[in-house]
Amino acid sequence: MPAQNLPAYLSAHADLYAKDPHAAALQWFREARYGMFIHYGLYSLLGRHEWVMYHEKIHVAEYEKLARGFNAEKFDPEAIADLAVNAGMKYINFVTRHHDSSSLWDTKESDFNSVNSVAKRDLVREMAEA
Repeated sequence: MPAQNLPAYLSAHADLYAKDPHAAALQWFREARYGMFIHYGLYSLLGRHEWVMYHEKIHVAEYEKLARGFNAEKFDPEAIADLAVNAGMKYINFVTRHHDSSSLWDTKESDFNSVNSVAKRDLVREMAEA
């Protein structure tokens, strides 16, 4: 693969990337060892897990109403990124759509997303920029 396709974070694995991009990414991940996983979405308003709709058998029409209260006012991507960097983390894995099918970015695939919620924010873009 041409060097211009090499993601910056894989620069130390350029030779492996040229042969097998997937293997290079896995090697980087094994070496990174420490990162942050963030699960966040409409289910956060209920104070429970991402499977709440399924396990508690909440009807889709009822669950969709959560978008009316999803303002993401305490979602601070800069603070999250700073915390990760200051703690020595090498990556952030941000779950951008979960089992409830609500997306945290401006997608044309569905109106069920954070931009169409009360938040009116593309949280994925904000996290990527942070």
